[in-house]
Amino acid sequence: MSGRKTDIKDSEWLADLLPPSFITPIRPAPNRALRYRKSLVQSRTQEINRLHKVLESASITLAAVATDILGKSSRSMLKTIAAVASSSPALAKFALRLLRKKLPQLCEALQGQVKPHHRLLLTAFSDMSR
Repeated sequence: MSGRKTDIKDSEWLADLLPPSFITPIRPAPNRALRYRKSLVQSRTQEINRLHKVLESASITLAAVATDILGKSSRSMLKTIAAVASSSPALAKFALRLLRKKLPQLCEALQGQVKPHHRLLLTAFSDMSR
């Protein structure tokens, strides 16, 4: 029958024949600021892991005593290690608050063989801010 058939009517007829399908709800795009923050956190974590590796290669086990190796006490110790060759008791004087209670373990943890290349790498890490 001419004149009675249209694309709109055909699409309605097909929609009636086919079972309804699930349409996923529209989700907002991930927030750009959250993605950027995630990348910043990941890069900071990578740098902290590199610091652990440098300390481990110098036989310094600061992470075993201090929970945060980028805390105020640890950063001042790292800065001193990077600047000059000093003994572990001299470095332990930088311990603050709870770390003060662990002075014997801290002295033992800071005994290591820091070489010039370790000092060079530690200068970069000692400047990291919290």
